[in-house]
Amino acid sequence: MRKVFINFLKLIRKNKAIVSLLAIVLFGAILRFWGYPLRYGFDIDATRDAILTQYASLHNLWPMIGPASGLGSFNFGPWYYYQLILFQHIVPLAYAPWIYITLTSLAVIVVMYSIGKELFNKEFGLILALLTALSPGQIIAGTGLSNPDLVSLFAAISLWLFIRLLKASAGPLTALLLGLSIGIGINCHYQMIYFILLPFFLFVFVKKGRVQILLFSLLGIFLSFLPLIFFNLTH
Repeated sequence: MRKVFINFLKLIRKNKAIVSLLAIVLFGAILRFWGYPLRYGFDIDATRDAILTQYASLHNLWPMIGPASGLGSFNFGPWYYYQLILFQHIVPLAYAPWIYITLTSLAVIVVMYSIGKELFNKEFGLILALLTALSPGQIIAGTGLSNPDLVSLFAAISLWLFIRLLKASAGPLTALLLGLSIGIGINCHYQMIYFILLPFFLFVFVKKGRVQILLFSLLGIFLSFLPLIFFNLTH
């Protein structure tokens, strides 16, 4: 028993960064899930999205457009609903849409750790992860149900992939994923439209394979917009 305990301690010391990250994510989960479902947002948008998600999941429907914008007569892309509907299929609970949003808020913690690790080291990554876990904006977003709540995740993923490509530690597949991440984020809410500049920044600053990176990134963005393009062409 003592030998098992000693080996367990050695394992923790060897992987202390991962253990620390898991502890931070657990702490973030407590801050976000504590007191649920009393902290869920039930405004007009959240109620609409929950009903739509459950109806679409029940009848196996996949819309080609997303929520209507309050700024004008246009709709966002459908990827916000796609994620909610898919998770509703996996977790058939009434509160599944809210749970998914909270899980994405926790995923941001992990992505921010990866960004810090790419920029400097694991210790800096843990600092970013802790700040994200404690962020009031992230905690509030983790209790809501609205398409802007997903922007943080895709913005963080896009930055992480951008940094990897900038450091020339990734290739065309990563560029394609960058484009998909940017495109899905824009589909969720147009406030992420400025991230479309990232592939062009890579074209300027990356010396090797920059044309390929730009083309694959733009391809990823285009693929993410296919449902919305199809809807507009057919309606």
